[in-house]
Amino acid sequence: MLRRYPASSIHTLDLDKISNESGVFLVGYISQVAVGCCSVCEIEPCIGEIKRVFVRLQYRRNRIAERMMEHLEKHAAESGFKLLRVETGYKQPEAIEMYRKLGYYDIPKFGEYINDPNSVCMEKRLIEKKVK
Repeated sequence: MLRRYPASSIHTLDLDKISNESGVFLVGYISQVAVGCCSVCEIEPCIGEIKRVFVRLQYRRNRIAERMMEHLEKHAAESGFKLLRVETGYKQPEAIEMYRKLGYYDIPKFGEYINDPNSVCMEKRLIEKKVK
């Protein structure tokens, strides 16, 4: 991140935010090697923020992040989230492309990102599962 952005644009992950029942931190493995991670934490009732979507360089371009995001979205919907938001940087076109492919759309900056000129914010409404 420091290669692309100033330190002021690197927003950390507060582990306390994902330690409640609705938050989750996922780690993806291939042959017992951790290759990626992602998390979601509640920022408002029924609204989650996705944080730290990351895949190790040598494992990128294999849809690992997309598959982890699909699991994360499923967990979020089952936990009662109706909307997910994410912040990324404009110097990360691969991330922006992936989020758009997954159905995220641009929104005005929110929270701690409002005054960050490097931030791009997006969100996605989750589909409610009907119980039979």
